[in-house]
Formats: sequence, structure tokens, C-alpha cells
Amino acid sequence: MRDTILRGGIVLDPESGFQDTADVLIRGNEIEEIGRDIRARGAEEIEVDGLYVLPGLIDMHVHLREPGQEDKETIETGRLSAVKGGFTSIVCKANTGQIIDRPEMVDFIHFRAEETPGPNVFPVGAVTKSLKGRWLAMIGEMARAGVVALSDDGSSVYDTEMMREALLYAKRFNLPVISHTEDTTLTEGGSINAGFISFRMGLEGIPAESERIHITRDCLLARDTGAKLHIAHCSTRKGIEEVKKAKRNGIDVTVETAPHYFALNEEAVGDFETNAKMKPPLRSEDDRQAVVKALKEGDIDIISSDHAPHTIPDKDTVFELASFGIVGLETTLSLIITYLIEPGTISPLKAFSYITYKPANRLGLDKKGRLREGFDADITVIDMNREVIFDTFVSKGQNSPFRGKRLNGRAEYVFVGGKIVLKRGELVYG
Repeated sequence: MRDTILRGGIVLDPESGFQDTADVLIRGNEIEEIGRDIRARGAEEIEVDGLYVLPGLIDMHVHLREPGQEDKETIETGRLSAVKGGFTSIVCKANTGQIIDRPEMVDFIHFRAEETPGPNVFPVGAVTKSLKGRWLAMIGEMARAGVVALSDDGSSVYDTEMMREALLYAKRFNLPVISHTEDTTLTEGGSINAGFISFRMGLEGIPAESERIHITRDCLLARDTGAKLHIAHCSTRKGIEEVKKAKRNGIDVTVETAPHYFALNEEAVGDFETNAKMKPPLRSEDDRQAVVKALKEGDIDIISSDHAPHTIPDKDTVFELASFGIVGLETTLSLIITYLIEPGTISPLKAFSYITYKPANRLGLDKKGRLREGFDADITVIDMNREVIFDTFVSKGQNSPFRGKRLNGRAEYVFVGGKIVLKRGELVYG
């Protein structure tokens, strides 16, 4: 494979705090050198003057749907969508049509991901068999097959003793448990955030307490077991406060949010807009501001897309019957730039830390998430000033409240293991 030099870009390594104009030499599947005026005989040179050169972006919350729901997304279309959005690694959840709750399913994900070039795919194994919450899944076997975490995401592990056993078992294999924090006794039948807007629209509401109760419970269980806990898609001020309290008490817990929780509030459901229906729901403006503040102050650790593609019929129906979730792989980067970096709320170094080394650290991806010599040549090159309008998506899912919106910033080049998969914003495979 020919050497490549990225010439004259603004090189950022969020973990070390490095930010300077420099060249990057890619040799094979590794970063060979970072510096000024790099020379390498026969290397291909790509001028990236004025562009930001980052560690490859990592999304640790993606629903790929395959196997079993290929009408919504396949592993291949999801990977193409990820590349278009600038991601070099994605973490796929277990709630596919056929649940990832045994090692054969983990092997299947790996096999499908290795068929073509594209982003790395790291599977998450289910906590319980068939996500039913009754018996533990084959955790040890899935750990040996290569899962990077455990989660019943899409539903909570409601039984407290089952969650405690899962944390203890996950600890034996040094795996984090990713918790979908929802008290279903409070959310059953709910469609949007509980409050004035749900009352005005005549829809059953989902209260913020449903998130807070399970965050509190799971943090206490993590304290008692000493296991690693990760809170998925945190959407409320109360939830953030519970995680902050747990961290102060020395509990090994991290928390993520999704771009829609800092970019939108509950008013986006508008005239029964099903593309703004997700779980947790879009919350109050006070909650949205709390998420932004937590990102600014570092109380939230990670930003993930919670990419959840659906078919048109899934969404083109009455609001109460419409599926929860939106696509996000292709919009996440632009939303971070537009809503966090451009207003000056968060520096590029801090903002990009949430989608590079921080998820890599939590998942134990040692050679990823950093732009340093000797690390994997997973690299994303970004034009922060490029205006984008998302009229359509590479993903099979087109369900997004950001369709037709004018945003800023996109990925121009993406390298995975030293191979170029996005060039001048266009896919070069698939």
C-alpha cells in the first residue's frame, strides 16, 4: 500500500491537547510520523490546508438492524453512512432482528464487517437472552468472541437482581455494561416528554423521573459491585445530576448524550412530527441547556449518534404508533460543529474528545481515538466551514428532524487502517 502524506492541515489530538499546523505520514495501517515538511519517496500527497486532521471518529451507539431487519438498515449501508459522517469505528447494539446474545451472532457481525473496506465494527452483546430480562446471555462466550460491552439497549434491565448479576459477570471480563435507563412503569404508552406540550397535544408523556430512577439504581449497583457502568443517551438535568453525584463518590461510571438532546427541545415535535420522536424523548429547554452545560464542563463524557434507522411506514403513521428513533451517523459531526463549536460554547479540542479518545478509552480500544505515531491510521479530515444541507442520506433510514436543515461542517477525507474510504466528501467504495 502506497504511503500517504496529509500536507499542511490543522492537526488535533484531543487527548494530548496537541493542535498545530503539521503534516501526517500514513505508512501501511499506522501513523508513521507527524511533523513539518515530511518527505517520503513515492508517497501520495493530499493538500489539506485549512482543514482539521483528527483521530478517526468513534460512535459508540449505533443500531445496524442486521440480522433480521435489513429493510431498515444493513451492516453495509450502516457502514457507508458512518463513513459519510466521518466515523472510522462504530459500536453496534444487540437489539437487531436476531439478538446478539450468543457468540455465533458476534462472529456473524465480524464476518459481515470484514467483507468490504470501511469503518471498524465493534459489537455489543446483550445482557440478557433475547433482551427479555429473565436470564443472563452467554456473556463469557461473547467476551471471548470479541464484544466490547454489554447492553440490552432498546429496553432496560428492569429486574434489579438481574442487573446486579450482569454487572458482577461483566466485571470478570472487564466489560462495561451500557444501561438504557428507563423505568417502564412510568413510560408505558408515552410518546413525548411529559409536560405542557404533551398535555396540549393530547399525548401520553414520558417523565424525566423515568430516566433518573434507573440511573440512580444502576449507579448504586455499580458502586456495590465495582463494575464499569456507562449510561446511554442521557437527556435530562436530573439524570446528569445523578451521574455527577456518582462520580464524586468514586463510582466507575461514564455517560453519553446524543446530538438531538443539545440541538433540539420538545417543541420540535411540532405538528405531530414523527421524525422528532425518539426514546428518551426530546426534553424541555431547561434540560437541553443542562446537556449543553454538562458538555461544556465535562460532566458528560461522550457524544453518540444513537443512529436508529426506520422504514418510511414505521414513521409515516399516527404519532402514537410511530417507531421511536432517528438516523444520526451522517449528521452528528455537523451538529457538534454547528451547535457547540461555532457558537464558542466548546473548543474543537474538547468537542472532538467526545467522539475520539473518550469512547476509545471506555471501550478499551487502545490504538484508536488518538492521532499519534504508531497508532492506527484511522483519520478523519474535516472542513469546519463547509455548509451542508441533508436532503437525503446514504443510510436506508431517512428519518431525521434535520433533513433540509442548513448546518456547517463535514468530513472531507476518511482513512481506515490507512485506506482511504472518503475523498473530497464522496465515498470511494460501496
